[in-house]
Amino acid sequence: MYSVLINNKGDSFYSVEADGYKISIDAAEKGIKPLSALLASLGACIGVYINKYVKGMGKKLDNLVIRVDAEFSAEKPVYFKKIDVSVELNDSTIEQNRIEAMKRFIHNCPAHLSLENRTEIEVRIK
Repeated sequence: MYSVLINNKGDSFYSVEADGYKISIDAAEKGIKPLSALLASLGACIGVYINKYVKGMGKKLDNLVIRVDAEFSAEKPVYFKKIDVSVELNDSTIEQNRIEAMKRFIHNCPAHLSLENRTEIEVRIK
């Protein structure tokens, strides 16, 4: 099970604790924006799965770069209408057929599956 503790530090500034680490999230200017953190989580999860796949091939990636861009819907409620993930492997020794298999494999990333499958979210207020 995953658990994240989020404490408000004033206005839209939050201190987030998870796995023994802290990050700052702020809708204004003191940290990463909440939706940027969501996109970062997706990109990092995809990166983990790419590394798993490449490691299974007996290889290692040293210069993996992932960029995640998103655009909002024009209509309400506002949500990410499209998320574009661009991956630079910077390794020309991986054959094209392996890259296509890798694309299928990284769809198993839990962040990707959660966004794609509209995960049930329950909010309780005490």
